[in-house]
Amino acid sequence: MPFIKGTSGNPKGRNKGTQNRLTKEIRNILKDILSNELENLPAILEKLKPEDRVTAIIKILPYVLPKVEPISMTANEPVNWEEWTGFPSMLKD
Repeated sequence: MPFIKGTSGNPKGRNKGTQNRLTKEIRNILKDILSNELENLPAILEKLKPEDRVTAIIKILPYVLPKVEPISMTANEPVNWEEWTGFPSMLKD
């Protein structure tokens, strides 16, 4: 008997998106390790040579700051600066 498309072979299986037990345990262990190391990070960075410190900070930044999205505009496109930046409305207060 062939499977019907879109129907699970195990209807009582785990819900979609649920992590398996091992993945969940590994993530918890890594989270604990990183939590402990974050407290030591300033001391670790201080021991590095300036070039290595900059490299380490650059590698950490994507995990700390949101990714900046480029803004594209076409030539002669009108810009509403107040809507885009909050300027000059922030000067009214």
